[in-house]
Amino acid sequence: MKNEQRLALQITFFVFLLFTVYGSIFLFIFSDSVSIKDIYLKLFEEKIIFGKNVFYFYTYVGIKCISILFGIYFISYFFTKKLFTGIERHNKKLREYNHNLAHELKTPISVIHSNLDILKFGFNKEKISSSQDELKNMIKIIDGLLDFSNSLHISSKKNINLENFIQQSTYFVKEKSNIKIINKEFNLSIYTDEVLFLRVIKNLIENALKYSLDGKLLIYINTDKLIFQNKIERNISQKDLKNMTNKFYSQSPEQSKGYGLGLPMIEEIIKTLGYTMNIKSEDKKFTVEILY
Repeated sequence: MKNEQRLALQITFFVFLLFTVYGSIFLFIFSDSVSIKDIYLKLFEEKIIFGKNVFYFYTYVGIKCISILFGIYFISYFFTKKLFTGIERHNKKLREYNHNLAHELKTPISVIHSNLDILKFGFNKEKISSSQDELKNMIKIIDGLLDFSNSLHISSKKNINLENFIQQSTYFVKEKSNIKIINKEFNLSIYTDEVLFLRVIKNLIENALKYSLDGKLLIYINTDKLIFQNKIERNISQKDLKNMTNKFYSQSPEQSKGYGLGLPMIEEIIKTLGYTMNIKSEDKKFTVEILY
């Protein structure tokens, strides 16, 4: 028996039991019987009930009760099936996500393991550097997971100058010279949480530079939105664009270099701040818009 059928039967039985108990209590309160047992004995001893033959009366009541119980069962089954379908869909996505994450973590571990085997035969600076890079990659993946598991909250808001804030966010970026800020609204300030907004900006800059075809990033500051744009090898399909902010979604290996832990986290923060995020892929350019 399927889970939804079992739950529907349990709900039906519970409703039947509830009506039986409350019905018995109601009859007991409004009758002169000394016990509930006496009430049912009197009902079965009666020849005529409500002006009808007792056999026809009980048959009518029985059919009505069975019809109601069947109705309750099918309604319960309909809603429980929808519930379990949603849960199964979520579990399937979670299994796929765990599978992809396992492979994502397995790759740097395999590289480090191979490098250590080589280092047994002598010092190799290149292999040590490669192992360090892979460890950094693993730390980023784990940090992304921790960001998802931690609840986001706004500590305090204040007005920040958008251009100055973005420039300060790029100070520690190695490829700072590859970032161009185009400000169409001078001295534009927004009222936001500085810590959360900084996380958004840093993540978007890091992702854009990582996947940029020419290693360059354009940032446009407008009155109503902030735009991050970088070149890509080919346009991303609408289906993939729609799913890129799904925590449990991953593109095929040939479409993606990673498992997209960045964009879902960024969107979560943006929603917390009360903003909206749009992503586009046109003319071999990947664009992220933050509407504030």
